[in-house]
Amino acid sequence: AGIIKAIEICFPRSERQRCLAHRMRNLACKVPESQWPDFKDLA
Repeated sequence: AGIIKAIEICFPRSERQRCLAHRMRNLACKVPESQWPDFKDLA
């Protein structure tokens, strides 16, 4: 979290993008397991 805060301070207008693996992992936690096949097809 320290490096993210430092970047936000130094570059306040910059956008952050998560890698695809982290993005998928975070989204998969919110999707019911029964819907994973459909979810993976969309990603």
